[in-house]
Amino acid sequence: MKSSVKRHLVVNVCSGCGACIGICPVNAIVPVDIKGYAGLSIDTGKCVKCGLCVKACPMIKSVEDSSTTTIVSRENSIVRAFLTYATDLNIRYRGASGGVVTALLIYLLKKKEIDGALVVKMDKTKPFPLIAKTAEEILKAQGSIYFPTFSLSILKKLKAMEGKYAVVGLPCQIDAIKKLIDIGWLPRDRITYLFGLQCHGIFAPWYLDYVLKNLLKLSKDEVYEITARRYGWPGKIFVLSKHGVYVVHLFDETISVWNPLSSSNLNAQLPCIICTNHSNVNADITFGDAWMPEVVGREKIGVSLIIARTKRGSELLERAVRDGVIRVEEIQTNLASSESIFNYDKELLTTLMNNGIIGVASKYGLRGLLVVVARLLFYRESSRRVLLALLPPKALFYILYARKNLLHKAINKL
Repeated sequence: MKSSVKRHLVVNVCSGCGACIGICPVNAIVPVDIKGYAGLSIDTGKCVKCGLCVKACPMIKSVEDSSTTTIVSRENSIVRAFLTYATDLNIRYRGASGGVVTALLIYLLKKKEIDGALVVKMDKTKPFPLIAKTAEEILKAQGSIYFPTFSLSILKKLKAMEGKYAVVGLPCQIDAIKKLIDIGWLPRDRITYLFGLQCHGIFAPWYLDYVLKNLLKLSKDEVYEITARRYGWPGKIFVLSKHGVYVVHLFDETISVWNPLSSSNLNAQLPCIICTNHSNVNADITFGDAWMPEVVGREKIGVSLIIARTKRGSELLERAVRDGVIRVEEIQTNLASSESIFNYDKELLTTLMNNGIIGVASKYGLRGLLVVVARLLFYRESSRRVLLALLPPKALFYILYARKNLLHKAINKL
């Protein structure tokens, strides 16, 4: 792939991981808003064309790497799945789904296995990345944030610090960290644990304005603070405004952040549509909501579905259970089968990037062609805006809820 094309991808196919900002030696890259989507601007006057941003970008790796090797076949890797939660009730309730990430980070700090952790918290109405070095700082970063965080923008600060650290990140962020370790930019012994969050797409910044205006009838300048998603399961987000406090639920309520727009990827950051690593396969441990029949509709405090992917991650869980920090129930689930779907997507999208529509049609036939056309439709920012402009929010929600309700009925029958 030509270097000019790669630089175009860095700027315009941005997931908001922040890696390129964090490693640029001359601070030539800054985050910008591009028609309501998170993007980047490169100051060509400052840029020294070192290529580090291209090497770090997880989206370029996703496009270039046609390998379909799954985590199951990785050397020295294991895959074990658990339902789990923090034993500390306050930590469990204040987390997004069980408080396990918080409990493990505090445990590692107390055991002096890490000196801190790269996490993100909400600062008023915006995400704020930090390297938390105390239990109090980690507790303040509890909860899920569904918008671009650019958390790796502080990588130079992390690199300059002595000690060992954990990184909590989305798949694109964990992939970027792995790349930076592989190319030698980040010392291999600096990162002790990679805690990966499952992700099926983050919301474009315009969607926050959409929720405030169309669901809460607020303007952004009337809002003082927006919390992360927390407080039991499936949790809620509080919006503090000059008109009072508003509650935004996760899903299945009149005012919910994970609604049919989200389920249909109409509000996703554009690169999330072509992501094929939703389950964060490069982490030591993957954390996510337990969207399982025995949990959905029954759990109120919080339970996580976690996947130990390395020996290091598995041993940490065993120690934390033994010391009473978390409780786990190992479950049998066909992870290899579900992740093979992502591998199919990866092959399909790589073929599209390298050989175009004709290449997809010749290799994958009608099925592959239909998948690509649907993805391209949602990937076009203009197509999304036309749909949102033509249909009022309530009408669009009713149409898309009909689709979602069919899925819920299928889950309830399991």
